[in-house]
Amino acid sequence: MTPENRIPDLLNELEYLATHFVEIGIFSGSDREDGTPMLMIAFVHEFGMEIPKRNTEEIKADKNAVTSPYITIPERSYLRAGFDANLDKIHREFEYLLSQVLELKISGKTALELIGASVTTKIQDFLVELKEPPLAESTIRAKGSSNPLVDTGQLMNSITWKITEVSA
Repeated sequence: MTPENRIPDLLNELEYLATHFVEIGIFSGSDREDGTPMLMIAFVHEFGMEIPKRNTEEIKADKNAVTSPYITIPERSYLRAGFDANLDKIHREFEYLLSQVLELKISGKTALELIGASVTTKIQDFLVELKEPPLAESTIRAKGSSNPLVDTGQLMNSITWKITEVSA
């Protein structure tokens, strides 16, 4: 009995991996119920921002109104920091998945799907566990929770992945 030549199959899988990659993040088209783009919300929390207060009630409610007409949202990196905190685990998972592709036990596409799902979950978990910097007392009272990045769960659930083909 002649062994089957699997080299063409392996070359196909390697070609797939060479021409595709997985993107993880929050992509356009995901909006909050009020129409605010989740991409904007994600950016504000990931990098921090000063936002002008909209009305006199916001100014009256803020003890710092005399010194600042802005609401300061501090940087609470969940995407970059969540990835960095899990980098060793991600490397080990990808090395294992790559070995499975090389042994033709899974396809290149399956490897990318599994790593995309795994990294997405790790970043979502990091977001939920993030506690620093803490919320302002006025924000805790308004939302009824001290978790800085979880209110409705919409930001967390907006983190996803997709496989993209490399542009020629």
